[in-house]
Amino acid sequence: MKSERLISVMNDLNDELVEGAVKDTGASRKRGWLKWGAAAACLCLVVVGAVMWSNPGFPGHIGERGPDAALGGAEPGGVGMWPEGVDPVVASLAVFPAGEDLLNVADATSVSISEEEAREIEDLGAFIPTVLPEDCHYGAAGYYETTMKDGTRYHMIRVTYDSRMQTVPAPVPKQENVDGNEEASTAVYHDSAFLWMVWGHRPDTDLPFFRPEEINAQLLEQQKYNVFYIDYGGIYVGVSQMDIETEEMLSVIESIGH
Repeated sequence: MKSERLISVMNDLNDELVEGAVKDTGASRKRGWLKWGAAAACLCLVVVGAVMWSNPGFPGHIGERGPDAALGGAEPGGVGMWPEGVDPVVASLAVFPAGEDLLNVADATSVSISEEEAREIEDLGAFIPTVLPEDCHYGAAGYYETTMKDGTRYHMIRVTYDSRMQTVPAPVPKQENVDGNEEASTAVYHDSAFLWMVWGHRPDTDLPFFRPEEINAQLLEQQKYNVFYIDYGGIYVGVSQMDIETEEMLSVIESIGH
């Protein structure tokens, strides 16, 4: 297993993926997590696979196609999360539509991107929001590329928009500052306002799809804390409204194309 791919998956294991699992239990809000230490890094692949397997609509072929496809026909809980011979890191990063098969994936990668870089991505960049609520900002983002064995490529941008940054005491011993005085360590927490995913293909998922003209405040209120998709005719935007008011979310969506 290539070390750079392992690092990529570790970086991609963020609270957006875990948020999906929390939503299934009915939880409505969450706090952003501090990054785990090196001792927890070895658990990343297991958690990535388990979360994607249980949460359709998120990156990874498990999220797009469901558990049966991911397990190669095996029953959930059977031996092996991935089909035999498939690199688990590639599998966890792969994004492709129905009709394609994980066994035909040649490679899958994910890289962190800035807001400027996201906007410059051909076709997909035009669907990055241009209007954000006050105190809401572009957070962590990844650009996913999957290359099939026949050379076909599929792409997806995933962005977390954060809000309400705050500094709180960290659960670690006090440290001396440059003057020799002890001071408490602090850590920065944030709330994830919403998750925004731009797909260059239609995800194979049972989650709801809506046309742009169908989006209104009432629908957003009904879909709050869930994942849904907006069909822009060849480009599909997945949205998960976490810690943002409905009217604010509506303004974000209405900014697309303006």
